[in-house]
Amino acid sequence: MSWPDLVIAVSNVVFIVSLLPTVWHQWRVKQSTVPLSTSLLTVGGLLAVMAAFYELGLWAALGTDVLTTVLWATVAIQRLVYGAPTASEHPCCGAPHGMCHRENE
Repeated sequence: MSWPDLVIAVSNVVFIVSLLPTVWHQWRVKQSTVPLSTSLLTVGGLLAVMAAFYELGLWAALGTDVLTTVLWATVAIQRLVYGAPTASEHPCCGAPHGMCHRENE
């Protein structure tokens, strides 16, 4: 494993760890706050990067990029399934405005 492969793989793990709470929260509240265009464009870019990693033989980077792409695709699917939050729903939990436990924190 080359040092660039390791650096990219570690960076991708950071991206994975930072995206997991978003995926979990959206699944828990059955609501998506990430725009569909953001997740779809990210998936497209990551697929292109995956092809480059494959061609360059950066296998650790490729493996972690696959996981990152799967998470972003999950975010896109969540948006398609759950839809956008309505104006009457609080974005963190879907409760009506004024009823969210986090509004007073």
